Amino acid sequence: MVSVNKLNYYTNDLNSKLYGIVYKFLDGVSFIKGIECYYGELVLLNNVYGLVLNFSKFDTQVLVFGESNSINVGDYVFPTGNKLQVYVGLNNLGSVLNGIGKCITNSIHPL
Repeated sequence: MVSVNKLNYYTNDLNSKLYGIVYKFLDGVSFIKGIECYYGELVLLNNVYGLVLNFSKFDTQVLVFGESNSINVGDYVFPTGNKLQVYVGLNNLGSVLNGIGKCITNSIHPL
C-alpha cells in the first residue's frame, strides 16, 4: 500500500505524473503508459511491487515481483521513489530473501 506521505510528496510536484495505467500484461511483465519514473525504481501495482526495466517511446516495462494474478489491464501503477536495494550484513547471514530483498525466514543465525 502506498503511504500517505509518499502520495503527498508526489502531489507537491505539479510536473510529475502521479500514476500510470497498465495497458498490457505478458509473462510477468506489465506495459505501462503515462508514468514518470526512473530505471531500477520500485513501482506499486495493486499492492504488488515491480521493477522498472525498460523504457520506449510508447511505454514503460515493469517486471512484477510476487503474485501477478491480481494485476489486470487498466490497473493504476504508482512510483515509490525508491530503488531496489538489498541490505547485507550479519542480520541477513543464512537467511532466505525474496525477489525484492525482504527476509522470508524468521531465523537469526549467531556467529
